[in-house]
Amino acid sequence: MIGERVLWTGQPGGGPVRLRAQDLVFVPFSLAWTALIVAALFTVTVAGAWGTSSGAAVLLMTASALYLVAGRFVLDAYVRRHTSYTLTDRNVVIVREAFGTKTTTLQLDRIRQIAFRERRNGFGTIVFGRASWWVDEAPVGMRAGPLSPRLEEIAEARRIYETIQALRLAPPFAIPLHGVPD
Repeated sequence: MIGERVLWTGQPGGGPVRLRAQDLVFVPFSLAWTALIVAALFTVTVAGAWGTSSGAAVLLMTASALYLVAGRFVLDAYVRRHTSYTLTDRNVVIVREAFGTKTTTLQLDRIRQIAFRERRNGFGTIVFGRASWWVDEAPVGMRAGPLSPRLEEIAEARRIYETIQALRLAPPFAIPLHGVPD
């Protein structure tokens, strides 16, 4: 980032537990799954079957139930806490230092598609590239593919989005409107 001017830095918001729209499905499912696991735990304990394959299966299902009920929220909070964003006059830089360091640098003059979602409280998400509901909105650890680069749940999202758009479309980064593949 030598010679670049830092315009903004931030981190994902959302607090320690962030509920998403798909949690309307995942929360009831995880509670129902957990109820089934509790019944299976009781059955295996009463039958004294811990040394059998049934006992091992119940242990695996218990681990999955714990992840669905609480673990995914803990993992999501951990990843968000270890993610930072930087906007310069030339790049968007996303650094994730959870489970190793991953740095994604997006050159403003190369960004072709941006999706923007804003909530009433001014927080929002800016997604670079094509957004896919199942990939982009599924809980951490349950995604079906790579996540599109994004500035997730940032404060003053509209201001940052408009700044990025202005930088993308202003010379010397003006992107021609004709001949650009989708």
